Amino acid sequence: MNTPAKNPYQEHILIIRRHLNMKDAGLQKVLLAERLVIVVLCCILILLPSMFIRYVFGIISRRARKIAVEVYVLFKTVLAIGSLSYGLWHKHWFVWLALIMLIDLFAFIFALILLRGFWRSPVSLNRSIILLGFNFFEYTAWFAGLYLFYACLLTSGKIVTDPSLALYFSIVTAATIGYGDIVPSGYGHTLAIFQIVASLGYLAAVVAYFIGGLERQDPDVEPPNAQPREEQPAARYRD
Repeated sequence: MNTPAKNPYQEHILIIRRHLNMKDAGLQKVLLAERLVIVVLCCILILLPSMFIRYVFGIISRRARKIAVEVYVLFKTVLAIGSLSYGLWHKHWFVWLALIMLIDLFAFIFALILLRGFWRSPVSLNRSIILLGFNFFEYTAWFAGLYLFYACLLTSGKIVTDPSLALYFSIVTAATIGYGDIVPSGYGHTLAIFQIVASLGYLAAVVAYFIGGLERQDPDVEPPNAQPREEQPAARYRD
C-alpha cells in the first residue's frame, strides 16, 4: 500500500495498444465494438484531471493516491454544491466547468465496469459506496446549475431561479420519478434527456460494479482473469 503506484498514463496507453492489437492472445474474445469503446474511454480518461491526480500522488504511494482521490471527490462535490448555492451558475465559465466535471465523473464510473479486468479490485466496498454517494450529489448539482444557467425550468408558468428548486428537479429527474410540479422548457428538454440517460447508466454501472465486487471478496487484488505478469504487458490499475 505504501509502495509507489504504477504510472496510470502508461497503464492506460498499454491498454489502448492491447485493444488495437487484434492478435493479442489475452483479448482474442474481445470483438470490435468493445475494443473501440474501451480505446475511446481510455483516451478520455487520459485527458481528465482525475488521471493527473492519480499520477501525481501515485508517485508518493498507493495509499497517498487513494487518499487524494477521496479528497478530490469531496472537493468536486463541494465545488458543485457551492457553485449552485452562491450563484456562480450564471457565469459562462460554469458551463465548461460543469461539462468537464461531468465527463470526468461518468468516464470514471463507466470505467469501473468496462475496465474491471484491468483495474484492481476495490480496497473496500464501503469506501466505494460512500464515494459513489458523493458522486450522485455532485452530478445532480452540476445539472441543477446548468438548468439555471439556461433558464429552462418552469413552475406555475414562471422561470425557476431558486437553486434549491433546481436541485430538487435534478434529483427527481436523476431518480426518473417526475412529479410535474416543475417542468423543463427549451434547452431543458435536452438537458433532462441527457441527465436521464446518464442516471440510468450510473445506476446500471453501480449495480454491475457491486455485483462484481461481491463476487471478488479479497480487497485491492488483481482481477481473477489476470494473466501472469510476464504475459500481461498492461499491468492492472485501480483506485
